[in-house]
Amino acid sequence: MKEEILLGKITLSAFIAMILLLQVAFAHGAEEETSEIFQLSKMQIVIYAFLIVAILSIIAILLKSKMDDISKKIIFGLIAIVVIVVTVYLVGSTIYTNLKSVTHGPVHWHAEIEFRVCNVEYDLAHEEIAVDKPLHTHGDGLIHIETTPLSLEDVHLHRFFEYIGGEFTKTSISFPSNKGMISAKTGELCNNKIGALKMFVNGKLEPKMDEYVIAPVEAGEKMDKILIVFD
Repeated sequence: MKEEILLGKITLSAFIAMILLLQVAFAHGAEEETSEIFQLSKMQIVIYAFLIVAILSIIAILLKSKMDDISKKIIFGLIAIVVIVVTVYLVGSTIYTNLKSVTHGPVHWHAEIEFRVCNVEYDLAHEEIAVDKPLHTHGDGLIHIETTPLSLEDVHLHRFFEYIGGEFTKTSISFPSNKGMISAKTGELCNNKIGALKMFVNGKLEPKMDEYVIAPVEAGEKMDKILIVFD
């Protein structure tokens, strides 16, 4: 009876641990971070570990009356090893990523963005888009950056457009707006004249455009105010 109670406690503890690891992985967008060792995303590693623990737990429950003490200890040991290894890996890889990161840790930046195409004003679509990606929007007219960038290229402005299903270069743009999908390209006609793409940040012309990195601000008046114009 004591061994059955111990089995139940270990199995329950393992499931709780794996659920917590899944929550951590989801919270930090681990589906985008790939292990250099296993060539799998952190999310995939946690899911595979969860499945292994689940299978071992089911085996232990179904065969508990037929297993001898050695078999039970092997099952317990395997469950413990899986949980410990994955936990140590996630903690270690997080520390390693933070040390390698150009920002030395996770960031949570925001910027306002608006558009004017041929004198028509547009906002980003009023819906959440790509919220499981490092760069996304919550339908609030803001660019959200939540990641641990290894280089500033990881948070270039064009990355945001790619994640939300659009495109942004120095000569072309497409994006989901509050009025549907909008696209424009330098050289196309705009109000009966040849149009050109430009970008302003806080009222000043910004030549970096698609390679621009927004100000490292979480919220408030110091956020970048980006205006992309085609006229």
